[in-house]
Amino acid sequence: MSPANAPDPTTARALGLDTLVFDDDTISDLLQRVVLLARHSVGRAHSVSITVPDGEGYRTTNSTEDEALAIDEAQYAGGRGPCLEALREAHQVHAIVGGEGDRWPMVDELAMQYGVTAVLSTPLIERSPGAIGSLNIYCHQDGAFTEDDLRTAEMLGAHAAILLDNALELKGAAKLNDQLREALASREIIGEAKGIIMERQSCSRDEAFDILRRASQRENRKLRDLAEELVARVEARRHGSSPDNGSADNGS
Repeated sequence: MSPANAPDPTTARALGLDTLVFDDDTISDLLQRVVLLARHSVGRAHSVSITVPDGEGYRTTNSTEDEALAIDEAQYAGGRGPCLEALREAHQVHAIVGGEGDRWPMVDELAMQYGVTAVLSTPLIERSPGAIGSLNIYCHQDGAFTEDDLRTAEMLGAHAAILLDNALELKGAAKLNDQLREALASREIIGEAKGIIMERQSCSRDEAFDILRRASQRENRKLRDLAEELVARVEARRHGSSPDNGSADNGS
């Protein structure tokens, strides 16, 4: 987290940001603290959730009550609702249940079943101009959220955006590391297979690789899979297991 994006000290202590080293688990825990803090800090809050994009759809990462999750999911299913508008349009949405006409009838119907009277969805914006999620607050009291409620939600949404952005960065870094490890492992096993073929066929590295490549095309299998199979057969034979009857090292 860069100093420019650091939360104010009071909120940082409340969320536990001042002492933690970030990883996937701690960020999930911190997002849960955000929704709990929002429920206790926003005067009219009854339940709180966080919505994020998930492939072609959306999902709720954290929630304080089942009602928030259920109303969120109704919005995902219908493709419309205050939390999706806040996320897509990157602006705060304050809606009175039943007061928006036919704008979100499915959402209103379910919200009224749970006793929800108003919804406040705040976009989570960090670095990019678009939102990376939304903080959703559901109210059971008569009347709308207050101006103080809106400001508090914006403040907490800013901190949630920082946490979510860190989570996305960690996920991206982990994916890249996995890809690098996979590439190194593939190069290593292919190198071992080439060495086996070079020894058996008394050929060069390029010729050994060409033998593997032709076998891969002929058998319509990945080159790495063939290389792993060849190395495994040789290791098994060295340990007294089944004889080596492989095809990748038999030339074309």
